[in-house]
Amino acid sequence: MTRRFRVLLLLLCLCQVRGGLADSLPVVRLATLEWPPYNSETLPQGGVNTALVRAAFAAAGYRLEVETFPWSAAVYKGLHDARFDGYFPEYLSPAARRDCYLSERAGESPVVLAKRKDSQYPPVRGVSDLARYRIGVVQGYNNTEAFDANVARGVQKVDVALSDEQNLDKLAHGRVALIIIDRNVMAWLLANSPRLRGQEALLDSLRPPLQVQGLYICFKRDAQGQTLADSFSGGLRHVDVDDFTRRYLSALHK
Repeated sequence: MTRRFRVLLLLLCLCQVRGGLADSLPVVRLATLEWPPYNSETLPQGGVNTALVRAAFAAAGYRLEVETFPWSAAVYKGLHDARFDGYFPEYLSPAARRDCYLSERAGESPVVLAKRKDSQYPPVRGVSDLARYRIGVVQGYNNTEAFDANVARGVQKVDVALSDEQNLDKLAHGRVALIIIDRNVMAWLLANSPRLRGQEALLDSLRPPLQVQGLYICFKRDAQGQTLADSFSGGLRHVDVDDFTRRYLSALHK
């Protein structure tokens, strides 16, 4: 770990203490996935989104504990396992609104279309322009509400991968025409994944983003979930989400 990372880790740890030792605070337990740079066991404080959520809970008087699973398992455990109070990060979707007490926005995710640099596509004005293509997606992920609605109606063809890394690898080898991915996740994987080494020169993302999604916590729909959602909202008012994210990512990439 570099000195810059150690300094960042120390500063983030200090955010956990509010009026006493962090170990004395009530615990919130959430499930998440490996989704760097937002959520990762390999990054300081678990990635930028985990660090931000931890700081907001600390400001509200709680200590955050996180366990990492494949995404579908994280969603299931967050909603149905008694050991967990919820899961994160989640995009807005009909299912999330139905199944969760959603937190306030805790960060954002620029959802983009990625392509090979040697491929040309006409401008995408909306998801209806994508119906002619088979789009690579990740199993269990929400993308955008309009895109997912077209998939559900059979209007949009998709090719399903198990991870963003696999999706990028399929794109680089020409097995799909376009994929949907978060721009920061794409940049992180192309720079750090051994599987994708050398593929950064082959791939690019289309601008502007297909949609900039908010990142939310999905709390269980019970009394405890409502209490935690309200408490988190109060803690989040003490955190400048955009500045926190910018500073974390800036330190991470230096």
